[in-house]
Amino acid sequence: MKKFKKYIFTLILAALLTLGISYYSISCKAPELLIKETIEQSLKGNFNSLSVNEGNKQILHDFFTNDNSIPNSELNYSIDIVTNQKVKKEFIVYMERINYNGDNQINNVVNGTLYFRLEKSSVIKYIITDVQILKALQIVA
Repeated sequence: MKKFKKYIFTLILAALLTLGISYYSISCKAPELLIKETIEQSLKGNFNSLSVNEGNKQILHDFFTNDNSIPNSELNYSIDIVTNQKVKKEFIVYMERINYNGDNQINNVVNGTLYFRLEKSSVIKYIITDVQILKALQIVA
């Protein structure tokens, strides 16, 4: 009987540990995943499917829709966290693409920067409350 109780206790402890680790990893990655999904949808031009308010949709539309003939789908990006508080997180997203000529020399560089503020709306869910263009997409010679 003692072995059975010890086995049950160990099983419950392992389950709680697994749930705790899962919750922690999901809650830490949820804001970044939301930004990645927003950027991917914006790169495809699917602004209506974004889960942000109309003002932020317009900002993203203005950033990704440009007159410079820059094919947005080929942009690489990195996400850096600026503020990491319990209920508020702020990120800067750097976007860049390097264009090469036929001789494998750098022809030009396209880059731009966005700012995202997210707030916690439930236990593991975040919403994007603010988007700002820090540097518009532009071609750098």
